Amino acid sequence: MSVMISNESGKAAFTVRKHGLASTGLFNIKSGEKIGVRGPLWKCF
Repeated sequence: MSVMISNESGKAAFTVRKHGLASTGLFNIKSGEKIGVRGPLWKCF
């Protein structure tokens, strides 16, 4: 999955390749729908 910050305030864009259960769920979301994002859950690099 690739993430980019949008020029629009408070928005980000995601590019998803359908591969497993989670990515299939994201792939089926329509453009403009809201999703929740949490993280980081572990140590950062």
